[in-house]
Amino acid sequence: MGSPETVARKIAKTIGDVGIQRFDLKFSTGALPHEAMMRTIELYGTEVIPRVRKLASLVFNLRCSGLVSCSVLSGHEGDLR
Repeated sequence: MGSPETVARKIAKTIGDVGIQRFDLKFSTGALPHEAMMRTIELYGTEVIPRVRKLASLVFNLRCSGLVSCSVLSGHEGDLR
């Protein structure tokens, strides 16, 4: 839950911490109106996924060089955009 940037950082951090290569997300329908759910799905596809790919790739490349850990994804180490 959060902005596309927040969600992307949380997902990328989880990927780095756990070492997974796949991430599935279930959208809860709960009390969220249909229009809001569709907007959430749109943001996930257009903003979150590209950011996760960028962040995960960056952390993987930096980790392989021994320069950084996943703590950079917490948002306290500067902007990774």
